[in-house]
Amino acid sequence: MPVTPRLDQRHSWFGTAIISILPVSVQSICSDIIVAARQHGIADGRSPVSIAGGAIYFTCLLLGKPKSTRDISAVAGVSEGTIKLVYRYYYLDREKLVKEEWVKDGKANLDNLPVAEK
Repeated sequence: MPVTPRLDQRHSWFGTAIISILPVSVQSICSDIIVAARQHGIADGRSPVSIAGGAIYFTCLLLGKPKSTRDISAVAGVSEGTIKLVYRYYYLDREKLVKEEWVKDGKANLDNLPVAEK
């Protein structure tokens, strides 16, 4: 039986989470979204693993490569509710996080993002 990798805060939280569940083509965009979120103070005060979990969920939906919150939770070690909460923060500020070039190039589609209410 394969062992599901767990995210350990003593290790590289971002690298472990991203590499273990995301296609390589998604990794750089997810990284850019995390950087932009930090620059804009989105989800400030949340733990790094919460930020990573929400960013993975947001990015996968944005790019049309959805992962369930359950799958992300199993790897990131944060609850599905926390992932959805961070996603809501990202959704509400999506215009600050999604580069126009991603949309123009057809990599990203804002219509893929389910509505998240305040």
